[in-house]
Amino acid sequence: MSCLAIPRTESEEIEGTGAFTESEARQLFDLTAQRYLGMSGEQFLRKWDAKEFSNPEMQARALRVAHLIPLVRYIRAGKKAR
Repeated sequence: MSCLAIPRTESEEIEGTGAFTESEARQLFDLTAQRYLGMSGEQFLRKWDAKEFSNPEMQARALRVAHLIPLVRYIRAGKKAR
């Protein structure tokens, strides 16, 4: 039995600018925090920075939101996320 290599292809271009606006990034972050933790993105950031997610179940949910922190902080710094 042999391993078949899958050829790489160029990524497809998606119509639009390819960047999140600050409003879109904030909305995505807020919706994700609300969905998994029932709180706003701002509430989540305060609790995350204070290391208040100690319960293992809450930690697992918090990690689903935490992956978006760089996006929000990058945009807050005045940069365009791509």
